[in-house]
Amino acid sequence: MSGTINENGKRSFIAGEALVAFTRVKLDTATEDTVVYADAGDVAIGITLEGVSSGDPVGVRMSNHPGTALVRAAGAFAYGDAVYGAADGEVDDDASGLYVGIALEAAAAAHDEVEIFVAQGAGPSAQGEVFQVQAGEALSAWDLCYVSSQTGDMMIISKAQSTSAGKRAQFVVTQAIANGAIGTAVRTALRTAVNTDGQTADDPVYLSDDTAGAYDFTKPTGTDFVQEIGRISVVNATTGVIFYDLSSEAILAHSHADAANGGTISATVSTLADAGSLITGAEVEAAFQEAFQHINSIQKILPFPILGFAEQDGTILADFADGASPTPGINAGDESFGIRWNNHGNPDPISQSLPYPPDLDPAGDLTLHVLAAKIGATVGDAVTWLVEAFENIPAALFDADADFGGTSSAMTGDDTSKTCQDETLTLGNANVTGAPGVLTLTIQPTDGTLGTDDVIILGVWIEYKGKTLTS
Repeated sequence: MSGTINENGKRSFIAGEALVAFTRVKLDTATEDTVVYADAGDVAIGITLEGVSSGDPVGVRMSNHPGTALVRAAGAFAYGDAVYGAADGEVDDDASGLYVGIALEAAAAAHDEVEIFVAQGAGPSAQGEVFQVQAGEALSAWDLCYVSSQTGDMMIISKAQSTSAGKRAQFVVTQAIANGAIGTAVRTALRTAVNTDGQTADDPVYLSDDTAGAYDFTKPTGTDFVQEIGRISVVNATTGVIFYDLSSEAILAHSHADAANGGTISATVSTLADAGSLITGAEVEAAFQEAFQHINSIQKILPFPILGFAEQDGTILADFADGASPTPGINAGDESFGIRWNNHGNPDPISQSLPYPPDLDPAGDLTLHVLAAKIGATVGDAVTWLVEAFENIPAALFDADADFGGTSSAMTGDDTSKTCQDETLTLGNANVTGAPGVLTLTIQPTDGTLGTDDVIILGVWIEYKGKTLTS
């Protein structure tokens, strides 16, 4: 029959058996639009508003209607007690049934009619939102199911199994549904009277890879699609409890090289299309190795800006002045920008400090680069760079470090005037702490190497090996 949609939280059904007023009812899966008593483990769709004979219309207060309701007690319980489903649509404080709500008055004896707060959705040990479904095969109570197809707005569900990601559990049915029949399913539910002996409270429960619709306490080792479907709430051989939670439908993909520990990420869980042709690895593990090898092998640089240098005594560099002076100066023009020294036997040093980058790997050596050019081509002026290197790190005295600099490689004295030359110096990793810390460099042409020609520094940088940051 076609029911009329209502928004007042009450609906008329046909009684599939004689029903007492104020009792919990569920859909009769054998006959459309018919209700029968909901027992302890059943998901109720509502509470009867009157007593009727089998076959008569019966008004039902729907479970999703807000507020309070009268309900028939199966036994005595106190005000404020959590109440649970019991046989013949009644409620009790025995937690063996599904959670229904909270008693707003005491029940003195069986069959008392008492007011309760009806829980909306999940409660302290609840079934969650109820979904109307059609069985795609015969389903037993507590079968784990997935949506196998859909007809109009009706979801067709079948038994889930951990052998394919397409069959992951999305619902659990708390009562049997015949093949093709209409019933209800939930995403969260408390299952009681389960043998959980030998397990540990709060341990995960898994979708079985052996038996469709079933669960396993042990993580399956015959599949790469492992799903946690809930947790163990109570450990007991006869009164154990499992809490089903299918709200996330998460799949845990893994291999089983170490089955005792649940396996590790599998190299063959998935292959990669690599539409951009950026990698050579065809599988996940190979691609990760390639990517991180690239990341960790990238040579990075720490540049020392030319205008960041000052004379060693802190004097700001002025424009270069040609003459018999040891003082360097800024030299701009001629498509370059740098720091220039006159030919002098004892040129003054320049100095600059920079913080270590956080991704600098102190296990690797640092390579200092000095890009320079000489004005002139005197063979004897094979300029080298005298470098002092110090670091300041937290909790150390700022003047406590020993110099770990040295002398760079030598420029070619008779190379064509103004030719750029890259000279280097290795700063050993034994002296490098890394971030957080500051590196100070002092640089000058080595005494006695500027007999005739001038020299200009055009750039200074440190090349370092990066590391993968963990935070």
